[in-house]
Amino acid sequence: YHIIGQTLQQSGIKNENKLYKYASNKRSGLSHMKTTVTYENIKKKAVKMDKKLASNYFKKGADLGAMNCALRYANMNYKSDGIPYNFEESLKYCKILAYYGDKEGTYKYAKILLDKNSSVFNVEKGMKYLDKAFRVKSKDAAFLYGLILYNGDYGFNVDKVYFYSFK
Repeated sequence: YHIIGQTLQQSGIKNENKLYKYASNKRSGLSHMKTTVTYENIKKKAVKMDKKLASNYFKKGADLGAMNCALRYANMNYKSDGIPYNFEESLKYCKILAYYGDKEGTYKYAKILLDKNSSVFNVEKGMKYLDKAFRVKSKDAAFLYGLILYNGDYGFNVDKVYFYSFK
């Protein structure tokens, strides 16, 4: 079985089906696994392998519903981490993460929407998702919201008191 010039065995992941089973069980919400494969194991092995191959595994895990895999794949696409920059792919997976209420994914989606240089810039929608991230206890979202009020960004009234309550 060859993937991007490497065999599965060379990649460090001995059984591809274990990866998919893990991702499928994560999507189903199962709290314990009948396999020793965990996201952390996948991540450690992915660091040792070709980044393109790693992104392939993270995408497959993401498509099966593993939120950690989706976040890692979105970040790899956004930061050009060993693979070409792909804004659309990153946006797609951040949006999925936000839909399911993933704290970090929701925050990243809000940041993309609030980026004035982004093709999908939308203050109303961005603030909605920033609020959603804040409600699931994202410290980054709370800080960004406070910073927006502190600076009076996007037409909001300046509110320096709110900002300092999150420092």
